[in-house]
Amino acid sequence: MRIALLLATLTIALPSATFAQTSSAGVLSGEGTAGARDLVVEGTAPPGCVIGSPSATEQDNARVTVAQSGGLDVALGGPGFINPLTGVPNPAAIRIALPITCNTAHRIQIESRNGGLVNEAGSSPTGALRNRLDFSVSLEWAGTSAGFDTSTARTVQTLVGNAATGTAQIGIRIPGGGTPLVAGIYNDTVTIRVEATS
Repeated sequence: MRIALLLATLTIALPSATFAQTSSAGVLSGEGTAGARDLVVEGTAPPGCVIGSPSATEQDNARVTVAQSGGLDVALGGPGFINPLTGVPNPAAIRIALPITCNTAHRIQIESRNGGLVNEAGSSPTGALRNRLDFSVSLEWAGTSAGFDTSTARTVQTLVGNAATGTAQIGIRIPGGGTPLVAGIYNDTVTIRVEATS
């Protein structure tokens, strides 16, 4: 499973300083007095969002590493993921802390590309075996919470009507039990998009 992060970049533009003359008289001759000048500095902060470096705060029966792309790779393999006696998956969970700053109203969207962990070889279920494993996703950010389960949806979106900065909490839970899985590699990519809406 891979978690990809997409964002709109925040830039702050600071234009050249401009001078405003506050006295039309200029320098007064013979008096030793000078007129005043103001330095007016203006800057524009366009709307945008930035995402900081994510970190795993929970790794239950999973191993999370930061990928070169800045996203995260989640490894579910090993003896802990599948019960070696039954072929039935054991539960797994991860929780990601994702620093976010948006200087205006914004939205966060989380989407599962495959709609679940799907056997990459396309193996068909055989008898009592299955070839996909659903999971649930949760999001807590700026006083809102949202989520979805891949058995019924592929995406969730939350709208925040104002600027916010802090750490979003994203959880992924893979249930254990059920019927055994067909042998193979199961994968999905979960994409997190953060973008300004005004």
